[in-house]
Amino acid sequence: MQSRKNGQKHIWLLTGTGEGRTLATVLVEQGWNVTVSVVSSKASWPYLEMSLTSLLVGPLKGVEGIKQVLMQANCVHERFDCVVDVTHPFAVGYLRSAHQMNRVNLELNLSSLFPLF
Repeated sequence: MQSRKNGQKHIWLLTGTGEGRTLATVLVEQGWNVTVSVVSSKASWPYLEMSLTSLLVGPLKGVEGIKQVLMQANCVHERFDCVVDVTHPFAVGYLRSAHQMNRVNLELNLSSLFPLF
């Protein structure tokens, strides 16, 4: 991961749709540090040439997988300022996991990460 510069905000995009790349592009252009998660290597192709902070490839495996990514980001001083789920509408697994993250947010003192859920 790149280090945070000049107070830049760091966003984690859970993607799986065409809109994900468009959103990531706009955020990078506006100076955000952007980490993108996709479920497969094929889904990562549109992001390979982008100036992302990080590109995570593979299933997150529920709450524990999400918790692991959040804790790792905190350990390298790249805490996420927000998390946005732009996965495909039928990918309800991410959404259910995000709802369960309310519990984890309290445990990790990350109460602001999932404000939309």
